[in-house]
Amino acid sequence: MVFLGGLAAIAAGGPEAAAGPVCVPGSTTAPITADAKVSSVHPNRHYGRRDTWGLNYAPTTARSFLEFDLPTIPVGCSVSKATLGLRGTLSGQPNPPDSWPGAFVEMTLVRRDWTEAAITWTNKPGGHGCVAENFEYAHADSWQITGIVQQAYECLRNGGLAEWNGLKARGWSPRGRGAKWRLVVDSRESAHPPTIEISWE
Repeated sequence: MVFLGGLAAIAAGGPEAAAGPVCVPGSTTAPITADAKVSSVHPNRHYGRRDTWGLNYAPTTARSFLEFDLPTIPVGCSVSKATLGLRGTLSGQPNPPDSWPGAFVEMTLVRRDWTEAAITWTNKPGGHGCVAENFEYAHADSWQITGIVQQAYECLRNGGLAEWNGLKARGWSPRGRGAKWRLVVDSRESAHPPTIEISWE
């Protein structure tokens, strides 16, 4: 803190007097409230109540949807980190699959509401254009989702996103690289449900 002239500035209603609230850094853990896989192989089948969901290297055959409550961030703060913690199993090629040229997860915001009990490949919601795709290696223990969560808050703030409906994920691999992988993740119905850790500063 600079004291020189500080008292005079406060008495005169200067910058110190007009300063807004100071952010207190913190974090919270948000449980997954809904998660489900959909598959083009069985376009009308419901997978939402199963104890696993997953992705594979062929993005035309599977999607997974995740929803969690976005916490209220204290005034003056912004999201500094967001991590999806999960318990999964990777299989396939290359070995390990989550290395170049291997398994990627492409994430977007979800355009409209959906439920575990009703979602299928046929009726799945599309992605929302407010946020561009977010890519992360398909690690079997955690995904860094800081960028897309930061953008979700901004889209909600500026009206670009009317409501929060979670994230959509699909597998992706570079063309012609021979990648053939699969990631199976324990769902919220399992003994090891995913969680979201969100920090702010």
